[in-house]
Amino acid sequence: MTGIFNHIVENVDGGTIALIGDAWSTEVPEDGYFVGGASDTLILSSTPGLTDRPVIEAFVDGLTTGYVGWWIDTDTGKFYVDGSTWHAEYDVAESACRRRGEIAFWDIERGREFRPVEQWITKESHPASGFAVQYDTLDREPSIARVIQPNGEEIIRSSDIGLMHDLFVLNMNNWVDSQV
Repeated sequence: MTGIFNHIVENVDGGTIALIGDAWSTEVPEDGYFVGGASDTLILSSTPGLTDRPVIEAFVDGLTTGYVGWWIDTDTGKFYVDGSTWHAEYDVAESACRRRGEIAFWDIERGREFRPVEQWITKESHPASGFAVQYDTLDREPSIARVIQPNGEEIIRSSDIGLMHDLFVLNMNNWVDSQV
């Protein structure tokens, strides 16, 4: 695909393009999430140089996914290229990220990566009912919270912490009312 290597090098910090048959386009969705790992992953030890051109072009030419994305892992300095998929919902994107064993997925509208939540800590709970609000332990902005039912199932997950608190209180009040 003509020009794709130059586009990647000019936008080396990261990006996603649409693959359309034998062509490519920078016209991609403006919201939702991109998740890599929809194909094999090309990993370079550092940002690409001219000697990497044939490898990257051959790799991209072999992709059958709708999108190709690339990024630099700031923890390791490695450069990643892989087939990507687009998802409208955070939960679907996070699930695809986990299932594929990806390091992170991209929030298009906010222009930032999210790494899947590893652990949850309980900040608010009601022992009698079993409802709880849990927050992820990763240092990110916005933080992610979820409300848990007595059976341990998640009711909702959101970055709107105020909403999570309000839902927790609502569920608590409904539970208390049902006990009278």
